[in-house]
Formats: sequence, structure tokens, C-alpha cells
Amino acid sequence: MRHWYLGVFLALAAREVHAQPADPAPPLPVDPAPAAPVDEPDEIKAADEPAQPAGPVVNPPALLEAPPPEFPANALADRIHGIVVVELTISAEGLVTAAAAGSVTIIPEGDLPRAGDGRYGFGEAAVTAARQMVFSPATYGGQPFEVQINYTYRFALPAKPISAEPKLEETPKGPAQVNFEGALLERGSRSVVPGATITVYRGKGKTAEGFEATSTADGTFQFYDLPAGRWQVKIEREGYIPVETSESFSTTEVVSGKYWVEKGSYSEYDLTIEAERPRKEVNRRSLSVAQISKVPGPVSDDPVLVIENLPGVARSSVASGEIIVRGSGPADTGVFVNGVSVPLIYHFGGLKSILPSKAIGGIDFYPGNYSVQYGRATGGILDLKLKKLEPDIFHGSVDISVLDTSVYLEAPIGDKAAIAIAGRRSYIDFVLANAIPEDAGLSLTSAPRYYDYQILGSYRPKAAHEFRWLGLGSDDALELLFDDPAEVAGPNVATSNDFSARTSFQRLINDYRYTPSEKLSNHARMSFGRNSLNFSALGQFRFELTALTATLRDTFTYKFSDNFTLDTGFDSELNRVDLNIRFPGGGPSQEGENHSDGPGDNAILEQTLEGKFFFDAAPFIEASINIGKLLLVPGLRMDYFGNANAWSVDPRITARYSLPHQVGVKAGAAVVHQSPSFPELDIVFGNPDLELLRAYQYSVGADWNITENIRFDGTLFYKHLDNLVRGTDELVERDGETVAARYDNAGTGRVYGAEVFLEHQFNGKFNGWLSYTLSRAERKDGPGEDYRRFDYDQTHILALVGSYQLGNNWELGARYRYVTGNPSTPVIAAVFNSETDEYSPVFGETNTGRLASFQQFDLRIDKTWIFDTWKFSSYLSLVNATNHRNVESNTYNFDYSEQGSISGLPVLPIFGVKGEW
Repeated sequence: MRHWYLGVFLALAAREVHAQPADPAPPLPVDPAPAAPVDEPDEIKAADEPAQPAGPVVNPPALLEAPPPEFPANALADRIHGIVVVELTISAEGLVTAAAAGSVTIIPEGDLPRAGDGRYGFGEAAVTAARQMVFSPATYGGQPFEVQINYTYRFALPAKPISAEPKLEETPKGPAQVNFEGALLERGSRSVVPGATITVYRGKGKTAEGFEATSTADGTFQFYDLPAGRWQVKIEREGYIPVETSESFSTTEVVSGKYWVEKGSYSEYDLTIEAERPRKEVNRRSLSVAQISKVPGPVSDDPVLVIENLPGVARSSVASGEIIVRGSGPADTGVFVNGVSVPLIYHFGGLKSILPSKAIGGIDFYPGNYSVQYGRATGGILDLKLKKLEPDIFHGSVDISVLDTSVYLEAPIGDKAAIAIAGRRSYIDFVLANAIPEDAGLSLTSAPRYYDYQILGSYRPKAAHEFRWLGLGSDDALELLFDDPAEVAGPNVATSNDFSARTSFQRLINDYRYTPSEKLSNHARMSFGRNSLNFSALGQFRFELTALTATLRDTFTYKFSDNFTLDTGFDSELNRVDLNIRFPGGGPSQEGENHSDGPGDNAILEQTLEGKFFFDAAPFIEASINIGKLLLVPGLRMDYFGNANAWSVDPRITARYSLPHQVGVKAGAAVVHQSPSFPELDIVFGNPDLELLRAYQYSVGADWNITENIRFDGTLFYKHLDNLVRGTDELVERDGETVAARYDNAGTGRVYGAEVFLEHQFNGKFNGWLSYTLSRAERKDGPGEDYRRFDYDQTHILALVGSYQLGNNWELGARYRYVTGNPSTPVIAAVFNSETDEYSPVFGETNTGRLASFQQFDLRIDKTWIFDTWKFSSYLSLVNATNHRNVESNTYNFDYSEQGSISGLPVLPIFGVKGEW
């Protein structure tokens, strides 16, 4: 919804754009230093809007790309100034969809301004340049909208200095000549510095004279016909430390300079954050890398790990890398990279994510009620957005910590394409191999190690076409040899002394956006890849999986009007699977089951599949309907699950109503489906007749922009789960035989609670947030049974995160977390088994106990040193700085008469250094 007063607000916020035909502006009286001229603000219009009371924050469009106009050659030769007012229409995507020259004023040197363009072509030059501009969209309450603005181009010639007695010209003046030019580069990164004001001046009082120019998009500037002599030079731009020097000029030589300009702060938070998209989901936590790259925790500079500090996300066990959202299991949350599904997001142990921070442009996290464009998950959705590659020159960084070394390189290819290459390799294996004592009872054939690599590419031949590519690979491995495997698994279980696990995957993602106009756009993504998972233990357990995968996703968007937009598309995935499984004891146990009460018998089960194909497909349609202050987003998704050979229909809707004082209320309801896991559907390990898992998601909440930098978001949620898979001893008829069902869909569940998110966005020196979740997650294992606690039920989840800039490029970060301990099942007795010569536990009621609460305080400090062509930084993180003992699980002695516990991480210092250029 646009409003008439937006034009007034944006007009006051707009700054005039000056053309840079390599000429200074008219001379300025300087006493003692020149002051920049004040221009009249240009008008920005949002047409045909009814009057409305003051509401959400209005942000004007910000200029991102502005090729300078070409100064007409005949005007330069004839010493003619020009002023052109160009009327621009800027779409909600920030593209110039229309440009027309309004008033054109020409000013012959030494004469009065007069209307008209004549033979000089100022208007044509201004319109040609304006059509190539790119803006960040204007936003109202965070929602982009189309605006009309007036931009003024000034084609300026050098004017004569102020003098008490004018001098007569004895000979005709020829074409202007450059005698001072230069380039502005940012210290530490070598990036160009556009938009800076360069002033040359000398003298005081009535004899003062000065000239001014603005650095262009490539950071260069020029002055014409400066009188000979020594001049003071001052370079200024907001956010940078002013540069002051002096230069001597002559009328026969050109002075060329390169000036290094230092930023006032090199904090990551200074990065520009793109305008927020329209709020269509009840909860979407969209965080830029600038906001989260310095959050202290187990690993420094990994923005993906910040997910565990957001509302609705339960604490996972130490080094598990699990993502547990609103009372759903770890396998119930979908993980994507640029909208393409990937099998995992963390390396072994949750130490690092699979993408380096330099390759990530942002993170979208949906704890529930997400768009119909996502599916096949009953938990949440995590989507990592790729960085938009826009390097001006060759840049790179090398990061070395006690865990790994990573390298990132990026470079432009012409002015329309760019490429980036990144890689990382851990060396935990080298450290542990030397740290484990000889009498430890095990040896590391291959200690925990990981590596990943990425190749990113982008190409934008025209404003309407944008191509991106990502080649991604990840590999993790761990191999152990036990001296006495019987001590680990018992004398009747182990037949070998090895334990090994390896996961790897590769993806090639092709991304194409076509935006021919503000009304129509299409986003297509295609990927190809390979997944590999290998696990074996003690000669008894074996799991070998190889899958070739291809995905195709396309979303077509058409904006019928300002009040109605339609998104439609499809989401498909094809997998070819090779599988080899061996598992004793009737298969893995389910959530809520203990090791002694899983399904089936004690037989050893094996299964082999070769070249098995599975195809999933889902068409979807979604509308955005504005009715005054109400935004409705209804959608429908239909999924075909190839492995379950079943269809689902998922209707979803969200609504948002804008109230005065920047308050919004929101609500949503959704049906989502998910397929049982592959082993659960397997004819040997499970039940091929299982139905799809289903969840009904409901939420209602409000958000409030308390100030420009402080935002509150609160949500009440409820989720009902049915068709959950549980273990069973029932027998069924299958192909004329009576066999064990092993699993059925008799389980149900419910999750309810409240979430609070209070964020202080970066302003001045501080950035941080408070996240709190109050929830109850329960399961019912069958008809007539009572609800019990879910394995991952955590009543209170609190996170306090903050970062403060201390000055002189020092930065301090801190995080505190408090989480209710996970449920546990008590051991109430033990029975001696004479055949195995061991005690077997007798368990009490499932999950009636609870581990001790979790508390952790983390600190991080960074320091950066700035040099002309590069910068160097070091950081130190203290994980669990107070060395608080957190219980991860309970343990027992041989006859279960005494209980102990396994603790999480002690105080852990992580030191690293980084060089960037």
C-alpha cells in the first residue's frame, strides 16, 4: 500500500545526483575552508495515494550503480554548462523502468541560464545514463514499492575564481584541459571509493577560491584548468576519515594521484543490508552475514551456527550438528542452499558449516508457516542465500585457526561477470593423532577431518538477466581402531575392531533470474549432484548409500496490480539410489524407545538395492493480496512422494494487518507433509505400507518497530502431528506371508508455546538480540496411551547475544544461553543375563526424568590492523568461559547400581588470524 505522503518524505530524504563529466563545480568562497553547496531536494512521487496517518518507516531508494553521463563534446568545446532534470520510475526491484528528460537548462560561460537544449544534447546524455542506474528499492514498513523520482544532472564547466577586479581575456579560451586527476582507494581492501567529495582550495577571505568534484563509480575524479600554484586538497566521505594534503599544479602538466582513504570502522556490521522483502510469513528470521558473523560460540566466523540462537530452535547435544525446530525431530527440518535441497549443512560434530562466511549473502530461517514454495518437511526451513558477487578488483582472504584453514578468492571478469573460489581443510586429525596416548585403547586411522570447496560465478549481461552458478563439495571422514572391541560392544557382538564413518556430497547449482519488467519475473534453479554416506562398526553395522540427484525448481511471478501478485511454479527432484545395509536387532529404534525395546527380533537384517529411482514433484501456487492494511497470502501445494508412492495436498495461508505506530499483527495456518525415512519404508527394515507424516501448524503474533533500531517480535504457536511412525510388534499379511510389521503410523504429537525476539540492529557501536522460547513438545505412542515428553522437549530456551565496537578496530562479543535439560528415561533396576554374563537395564516410564539445565557463557574479541593494500585481524573466542559443567547424558556402572554422567565442552579457547586484501 503506497501513500501520498511517501513522496513528501522521500523528497526530503533524497539527495541530488551530480553528473561527473570530469569537471569541477563552480568555485566556492572558502574561509578558511570550502563548504559544499546545498542543492534543492528533488521531488519523489508515489502517485494516487489516499491520506493515511503516520505509520511504518519509509526508506527512499538508494543508488547502487550510476554510470556517469557522457559530456557532449560540442558543449565542452563551446564552454556550455547544462542542467537536466530527469524523471525516473524505479520499480520495486530497484530497476529504472522509465526515464524522460524534464526541464533542460543551458548556461553559456559568462552568460545567464536559459531554457532549451538546442544542438548540445544534454537531455539525451542524461536519459541514456539514467536508464543504466540500479537502486535498492524504496520501502514502506519494509515492503518495496514503485516510486517516481526526479534526479538532477549538472554538466559543469570550471568557473573563474572570485576576484575583486575581473580580468579580461586576451585570447579566446580553448577546450578545457585536465591538469589534476586521481583515484580513491579504500585502505585495507583496495576497493574504489565512489561518491567522495574532493575539494581543492587556497587563500582566505575575499581572495579565497575553491573547486569541488565528486569521485565517480570507479573511484576516479578530474579537475580542469586549475590555475598554477600550490593548492590544498581535502577528501571527505561519510564513514571515512578525512584526508588532507597539498599539491602543486601547472598549466602544462597533469598531476595524477592515488589516495588511500581509511574507513572510520572496519566492522562487518558496516556492510550495506538490502531492503527487507515483504513480510509474507508469520515468522521469517532473515539475518545478513554482517549481523551474525561475529557471534561468539564454538567456532568463530561461521554465520550458520547462529541458528541455534534464534527463537523456536532447541539446543542440540554437543557436537551433533542437529537442527531441532519447534518440537520436531532433527530430520524434519529442510536444509537448502539458494533454494536447492542439500543433505546436510554442518560438518562432522557441528564444528563448521559447509559454506564459508564469505560465500553467504544471508540466511532465511522459517520455524513454521512457511511459503508453499517449500515442502517435504514438518519442522522448519533453513535456506542459505549465496552472496551476490560484485568485486571491483581481485580480493581474497586467508583464515587460519586452531581448527582449520580456509581460503577465499574473488575477481571481476569484465564489468558484467565475476568469479569466486573457496576452500577449507581441517587439521583436527593431525592434532588428535599426536594427542591420544598409547594406552588409550584405540588408534586413529583417520581422525575427524573435513574439507569443502566452492566455485561461484555470476553474469549479468543486461539488467533483466542474471545468471549465478555454484559448484559445491563437502567431505568428512572418521576411522577408529579399538584394541579390545568387546569392551565397547560386548563379547557377543563385535567381530572386528574397526569403526568408520564418511559423508560426502557434491552439487552444481545453476540459477537464472529473468526480470523484463516490474510486473513479470521468473526464477529458475537446476542442480545436479551426488550424495555418499558410508558407515560401519565392529563388523556388525553397515550402511552404504550412494545417490545421484537432480532437481528443478521454477517460480513465475506476475504482478497484476499493486494489490495483487501471483506466484506459481513447481519443485521436483529425481534420485537414483544404490544401497547396502546390515543391522542387527531388527533395525534402529525410534524416538522415545530405549535400546532394549525397539521393533522386531534379534535377527541380523540385510538389504541391497541397485539403481533404484525415486521421483518427487510438487506444483504450487501462491497469491499476495493487499486489502487496505491487510495482506493475505493464500497458497496451495501438491506433493508426489516417489519413495512412498503417495500424494498430499497442502493448503496454507498467512495474514498480516498493519496498525498505527509501526505495529503489525499476523497469523497463519498450514498443512505440511513429509515422507517416512528410507529404512522405515524398506520392505526388509520397515513397512512399505506406511503413510505420509502430517503436521498442522498454527501461529499468531505481533511485531513492533519500537524505534528505528529496536524491533520486537512475539509469536504463539501450536502444532499437531499425526501419522507418526512408531515401532510395533504387530504381524501383517504381505504377499501371502505373515511378517512383522515393525512400524505403523499410530503415533501422534503436539507442540505448543511462545517465542520472543527482541533485536537491537546495529547503530553506533552495539548490535544484539534476546531470544526466548517457552514450549512443550509431547508424543503419544498409540491410541489410549497418555502423552509423554518428546526426546528433545526443552521448556525454556534463552539466548542473549551482543557485540560492541570498542574503537580503534577492537570489537567485543558475548553470548549467554540457558536451556532446560533434555528428558531422560530412568533405570529402575537391572537383571543379570547368564548367557552374556552382563546386566541388562530395566527402564522406568519413558522420559519422566530430565537432565540438569544447560548454561554457557561465551566471549570473543577481535582486533584488526589496517594497511594500504591489505588488513590483518586476529580473534580469540572463549567457549564456556566460566567452565560450567553441562550434562549431556547419563551413564551407569556395570550393574546399574551407580549413576554418572557425560559432560559437554569445558572452557575451550579458539584462536585464529586472518589476512584480507
